[in-house]
Amino acid sequence: TTVSTSSPPPTTETALPTTEAISRNFCFKVLVKKISDQ
Repeated sequence: TTVSTSSPPPTTETALPTTEAISRNFCFKVLVKKISDQ
């Protein structure tokens, strides 16, 4: 019980960075597409 309470929930720890990385990657792809279209 001490290990589970001391460690943060894995869902929030892993979900936030992944969504942030996905959003950054998406914005980067949009920028590259705009540049290549010009």
